[in-house]
Amino acid sequence: MSFVNYAISARLKADPYRFYLGGRETLYNIWQFISDVRSGRCMLFDRSCTFNVFAYSIGALLSQVLLMGDHNGFFERSKLFMFCGGSFFSEMNGRSKMIMDEDAFEALQRYYKNDFLNDYQGRRLYGDAAEQAFVAHIAYGLNFREREMFS
Repeated sequence: MSFVNYAISARLKADPYRFYLGGRETLYNIWQFISDVRSGRCMLFDRSCTFNVFAYSIGALLSQVLLMGDHNGFFERSKLFMFCGGSFFSEMNGRSKMIMDEDAFEALQRYYKNDFLNDYQGRRLYGDAAEQAFVAHIAYGLNFREREMFS
């Protein structure tokens, strides 16, 4: 295991909520970029361009949340291609010396299948479409109707 993977594993074991916060930060960065394009602040792209997504591995989960929780209708005309990803969080296997150690993976699985869903320590503050989309991708039975309407 590299020192980077060790650090990631240690941080996720200490606080699995960091996984969610990191995902939210990435969503905010994407939304900000698209807002900049739409407002004309990013001159490299036409304001009306379409944003299609190619996602790999855990990025597939992020992209599903991104498109299902479509902030400001940014992805109404978008297409998504997922490679080596797309399963429910509960069905993922992150045990790998290249990703995280087994203890960190087990901590994530326990946290997101139980504590996160029960609003453990009042940390789920958002309640927005992105959070609901994330919950819908934790396990098959969660937010089933919303997920089916999306696909």
